[in-house]
Amino acid sequence: MRVTTSNSIMDCYFYCFQINYVGSVKMNSLKGLGQLLMWLLTIPSAYWGAKTATTELVKHRNMRLASLENRMNANDNAVQAVLHDSLYKQCTKVIYRGTVTISELDNIEHLFRGYSGVGGNGTGEALYNKVKNLKLIDDKELIEH
Repeated sequence: MRVTTSNSIMDCYFYCFQINYVGSVKMNSLKGLGQLLMWLLTIPSAYWGAKTATTELVKHRNMRLASLENRMNANDNAVQAVLHDSLYKQCTKVIYRGTVTISELDNIEHLFRGYSGVGGNGTGEALYNKVKNLKLIDDKELIEH
């Protein structure tokens, strides 16, 4: 009969089985059985420990994603506000004058595409539509006046 220190669950199991099969229950078999039981008891705690760690990692990832989503929404709102301000200033200037140059219209169209791309509408769209209906003049005509 062998007397060794078991290093794995399989060693513990085979050691206990060999001693019990022979029929001589000695201190070593009880020690092997105790080691087997300790291994069996640590498996669920290791599983739940890993599961808890995984759950915590998932929670952390979800919180990080929510934080990033909030920041992206804030950035979209900021971009929309800046584009609305610029669009509003450009449109009111040309509406007040009553004419729009080709370069101004091109700039306003570019601003409006970005503005509507981030979800802007309402007053920006109304101003853009008014500008499109203004008399179109060449840039040189504006300089001559």
